[in-house]
Amino acid sequence: MNLHTFKRFFIVSAVALSLGACSDDDDNGTELVTDNSSISFTVSGAVEAEKTGLATMGQTQVGNTYQLTIRGNDGDEETDQSYTLDFNLGPQPNPFDAPEPGTYDIRTLVDAAGGRAFHVSYVDQPFGNSVNYGGADVSGELVITELNDDFIEGTFSFTAKSLVTEESIQVTNGEFKAINNL
Repeated sequence: MNLHTFKRFFIVSAVALSLGACSDDDDNGTELVTDNSSISFTVSGAVEAEKTGLATMGQTQVGNTYQLTIRGNDGDEETDQSYTLDFNLGPQPNPFDAPEPGTYDIRTLVDAAGGRAFHVSYVDQPFGNSVNYGGADVSGELVITELNDDFIEGTFSFTAKSLVTEESIQVTNGEFKAINNL
């Protein structure tokens, strides 16, 4: 397994673990807490849409690495989602400092690895004819305005290209409040 494949496997695994946790509430731990969570943004270019939905966050430390994930999507069930949007910071080597409010670059996975930048993946129609944007020509910024153990809040904008279709999207007017479900 080459280093790029290993990094991608590790990040996907960490994201799955961090987002799979359930809340400790009256539903016996079977439902994610989404009260007061939201995400909204405008997409133009290869996709033209106004998107809204719910947002969650996960912070994990696996071995010697730290990862922060922010995920937004719509739909009540996975099969009726029209998009997923993931921002990932990490993996960061120890010693790590959790991010603080401030402005962070958005880059490709390769360009963001090991640095203090987020990488992004926007998947349009994840359960249909899906296209993943974020593999190439990524630039933008994510601004964290508030971060605590319960939630992360901020704004974002970026451009990204699909490695498969070679088409690009521009995401603007992005706002989120992602609830911690760990």
